[in-house]
Amino acid sequence: MRIKTAGLIVALTVATVTCGSSASSAAVIYQSIPDLTGAPSLNSWCSGCGGVLQVFDSFTLASNANVESIQFDVDTIFGGPAQPITLSIYGHNSGQPSSGIFTETSTGSFVNTLNGTSIVTHPFDLSLTAGTYWISYFADDLGIPAYGSSGSLRQLYPDGTYVLRNSSSGFRLESLDVPEPTSLSLLCAGILGLLAFRRRVEKFRSPCPPDSSE
Repeated sequence: MRIKTAGLIVALTVATVTCGSSASSAAVIYQSIPDLTGAPSLNSWCSGCGGVLQVFDSFTLASNANVESIQFDVDTIFGGPAQPITLSIYGHNSGQPSSGIFTETSTGSFVNTLNGTSIVTHPFDLSLTAGTYWISYFADDLGIPAYGSSGSLRQLYPDGTYVLRNSSSGFRLESLDVPEPTSLSLLCAGILGLLAFRRRVEKFRSPCPPDSSE
């Protein structure tokens, strides 16, 4: 009986670990460029120079999304991630940013790349509906690397003019991916149920009484 019980406990443990191994992972909602660690194609644009310039870039969501993390590139040499960076999300109107939706100061972790940039990771808690939005990065003399020869990146000047820079900043929006039940997870649930049932049956099973006729 003890051997069977020990084997049952081991089986339950293995099944629980196996079935629990398919944990949720981060899912990319939007990514502006293929590789955030790549080399910028242009000089960095300044956001916060003179305390007035501000860099914006747009993104479009095809469906509603819960943004739980953002990763974005900054210039390590020209205004790197050593300082707090103000992140903002704006609405979209007539091809440019409109009213602000979200603003938060980033003090998140960062990883330096081999191309003179750093990837800053900042946790978010923001629900967005499908549509077009603008993201802004702002700090004291913050350099925003530019990628490609086309894109929606632009700088806001003190007079309210947006200057298109025909490039993109590097950023990625992520959410927590909660996978749908799969065949494996359903099978695991069945195994756990059967093992639990067997354990209950053996718990209440009593040994046969000795034969009194002998």
